[in-house]
Amino acid sequence: MYRIYYSFRDTVADRWDFSVKYVENFLRWYVAFRLRDPRVLSDRFVSQNDLPEMIGSRIDLPKGAGGTIKLMSSLVAKRVTMPEEEALMLPRGVSDWDDSTVIMFLDEFQNTRLPQYNFDIAGLMQEAVESPTCPHFVTGSAMKYPCTRDTRAWIPIWTV
Repeated sequence: MYRIYYSFRDTVADRWDFSVKYVENFLRWYVAFRLRDPRVLSDRFVSQNDLPEMIGSRIDLPKGAGGTIKLMSSLVAKRVTMPEEEALMLPRGVSDWDDSTVIMFLDEFQNTRLPQYNFDIAGLMQEAVESPTCPHFVTGSAMKYPCTRDTRAWIPIWTV
């Protein structure tokens, strides 16, 4: 079981920027979980450009998760028709292809309705979230419950 955290920013350049960051974030959390090494989450430890090489030297990814590296490079090169759809479907695709469970925690989801998100996120989420092996949990300040704003404080990164 893999736990992935993503926070929707209140600023975003465009659909390509969002898609690359979403896929890179997924890959970093997935690999950090597999290696039990939270340093992978930081650009200071490994840059986006060095991420594929670092992963290849330290871990054998299953087929579905391995396709994430190829998708990220295709997004950076802008060789994808609907980048936001490819990015949002990635977690479900990995859980389906690799017969694993991927749990997504999406923070600050209300930001996807801001004008700077001039592409659809919420409409594309339906197929992504309708999976028994890839549940999505929405958290954030727009939710009405007692919790700290930094949801990473209560998400267990890995269990022994």
